[in-house]
Amino acid sequence: MSNVENKGGQARIVMTSVIAVAALIFVSQFLIGTQKINLGFATISILPMLFAVMFGMALSVNWTKTKVKAWGKIFTEKEEGFCGKMVGYCLLVLGTQYAGMIIPNLEMIIDAGVPLLLQELGNLLPILVAVPLAVKFGFGRKAIGACSSISVSLQSLLFKVNSAPVA
Repeated sequence: MSNVENKGGQARIVMTSVIAVAALIFVSQFLIGTQKINLGFATISILPMLFAVMFGMALSVNWTKTKVKAWGKIFTEKEEGFCGKMVGYCLLVLGTQYAGMIIPNLEMIIDAGVPLLLQELGNLLPILVAVPLAVKFGFGRKAIGACSSISVSLQSLLFKVNSAPVA
């Protein structure tokens, strides 16, 4: 068997296992559907996508791979690397979809004015201040998660906008 044929066979195995896992996650989250938690004054909807993410996380954890030996053989580091790259491409598609949803509501976004501008400045502060400091102090890859957490905290503390009820 030549080297080219061997690589083609490995690629086929990687694609087959990734597609099988994706189908398994899709079917399971579809069967669960949207779950709603009623709090009386509000309802929290848990969308199926959250379940899909949780299933994907549970299946890719090293604990699952070591405890379920067959799973560790099927879903190797090659499949995990491929899936990691595909997440980036999928997020590009998702971002494009969100951009398409914003355009029809552009007038409403412009009407939000200064509070929205301040919120977006709050999103930039971690990138401009916290990430360089974290890199300087040697946090490495952990800096990204820490700085996104700072972003959420800044938004909730500094730039919270009280909206008046619509009459």
